[in-house]
Order: sequence, then C-alpha cells, then structure tokens
Amino acid sequence: MLVEETVERIMTTRVLTLEKSSPVRRALELMDKHDVGAIIVTSKGSPKGIVTEKDVVRGIVRASLNLSKPVGSIMSTPLISIQPETRVTEALHIMVQHNIRRLPVVKQSKLTGILVEKDIVRWLAQRPDVILDLLSITQPDVAKNAVVALLKELQLKEKI
Repeated sequence: MLVEETVERIMTTRVLTLEKSSPVRRALELMDKHDVGAIIVTSKGSPKGIVTEKDVVRGIVRASLNLSKPVGSIMSTPLISIQPETRVTEALHIMVQHNIRRLPVVKQSKLTGILVEKDIVRWLAQRPDVILDLLSITQPDVAKNAVVALLKELQLKEKI
C-alpha cells in the first residue's frame, strides 16, 4: 500500500504575494524578476486569489488589459488551496481535476507555501513506487507492462 509524504515536505515555501490593489504591471515585474508563473493575491495579508501568466495574457487579448489595473481585477477566484497535511497524491488529483498547475498551501488562513508541478515531478522522480501505484489505479495494463519490462531488464542484468 502506498505510504507517502504530505505536501508540506515537498512544497515551495517562498511564495510571491501582492495585495489585490497592486497594479498588474507590478505582478509581471515580480514574476519576471523571480522567474515564476504566478503570484498569490491577498487582501489584508489573507490569500484571496491567484494571478498567472495565463490570466494576464487573457486579459490583454480579451479586454485590452491596462497594466495599471489592480491585480484583483484579473485574479482567478475562488482560490483553490490545500492544507500542509494534504497527501501529495491527493493534491495531484485536485490539480488534475481543476486543470491547475499550482496549489497554494494555507493553514489557518495563512499562506505557508505553494505546491507547483515541479515540486511533484521532483518528488515522483525519487518515488518510482508511487508512479507504479498511481498507474495501477488509473491504468492497470500500463502498470503491469511497466513491471514486466522492469523484471526483464533486471533478468538481463543478472545474466551479464
């Protein structure tokens, strides 16, 4: 049976935030400077939404977005978030279900981190057992073939 970590063990703890009244231009400057694709939008320090590169592009294409507008006007809401104790595979399921690449981690209305795709990829790279477990649940034939291929490879190595 799958035993796994919680998101607090693998999440990114450095999260960029901006108050919802801040201009979109400031969000873009911060994303560029820190090489990230999203910023959590807050109101009085509490996370309320997220602004992603995609939100900005859509705003420009659909509404000729003025970069002086507040980020609160283009942020995605409601903010889909998780708690630090959430299992990584449960977080992955939420990301797939909502077609999102980032999940803010919130505890008692305070932002404690963000789980991004890269965090999950790094974790999976260290946990091939999890990949097989996930495959066995979602695609049993693929999992079976992967195990058979691995066993054949191990047998070949034993003969050498």
